[in-house]
Amino acid sequence: MAGGVAAAFLGPWNASAATNLIASVPSGGPYLVIAILALVATGLLTQLKVPASGEPQPGETFRPMSAIATQARFMVALLAGAVGYAIMILVMTATPLAMRAQGFEMEQIAFIMQWHVLGMFAPSFVTGSLIARFGIPRILLAGTLLMAGTTLVTNLGVSLAHFWVALVLLGIGWNFLFVGGSTLLSTVHSEAERGKVQGINDLVIFSLVAIGSLMSGALSYHLGWEALNLAMLAPILLVALATLWYRLSAASQPRTNLSPQSEK
Repeated sequence: MAGGVAAAFLGPWNASAATNLIASVPSGGPYLVIAILALVATGLLTQLKVPASGEPQPGETFRPMSAIATQARFMVALLAGAVGYAIMILVMTATPLAMRAQGFEMEQIAFIMQWHVLGMFAPSFVTGSLIARFGIPRILLAGTLLMAGTTLVTNLGVSLAHFWVALVLLGIGWNFLFVGGSTLLSTVHSEAERGKVQGINDLVIFSLVAIGSLMSGALSYHLGWEALNLAMLAPILLVALATLWYRLSAASQPRTNLSPQSEK
C-alpha cells in the first residue's frame, strides 16, 4: 500500500523529468527508467525467501476446481476483481490519449495520473475497516457506483477538473472492487485449495487486464473519450447485478462458519 502511494508521486515525476532523456525517442526516457527499476526489483526479488504455504498436507482433502468455481462467492469475487481491474486499466490507459487530444501538457497529464494512483492505493489503509463495518457486498456496490460516477463525469466535460474527478473516482472504485473481491475470494477456499483458486483468479484478472490495455487505444480512436466511458456502463452494471444477486441469495441461506462480512 505504501509503495502504491509512493508511486503516485514518483511515477508522474518520472514522466515529467525523464521525458527528454533520450532525444531521439519521444517519451522514451520514462520507459528506460521503468525498465531499469524493473531490473533492480527483479534482482531484489531473487533474494526474497518466502516460506512455502498453501500446499496440501498428507491426508488433507480438497475439492476440485470445478466444484469451487460453481460457488456464488467465487463467481462474484472473480467478476468484481476482473471487471473492475479491466475497466480501470482501459480507462486509465486511454486518459493520456484523451488529454493530449484536448491539448493538455505532460505536466497536467502527470498531475491527473498522480491523483488517480493515489485514489487506487490510499483507500487501502481504510478499505479493510470499511469491509468489516459494512460488509463485502456493500463495498462492491459502492465500487460500482464510483465507477459509474466516472462515466458520468467524463461525459459532462473535458476540462482538467473533469479529468481529475473522473480519475480519482475510477481509482477508488477499482480499490473497492479489487480489495472487496479479493476478500470475498479468501472465504471460498481452504488453505490447501488457496494456491489453485488464487492462481485461476489471477489468470483471469490479468488476462482481461492485458486485453483492456491493448484495446484501449483502438477503442479511444474509434469511439472517442465519451463513448468509450459510456461503454463501460454495461460491465459495471453486470458486477452490480451479480453482487445484488449474491447478497440476496446469501441472506436467504443458513449462516455458515464463514466471515459474516461476506454476507452483509
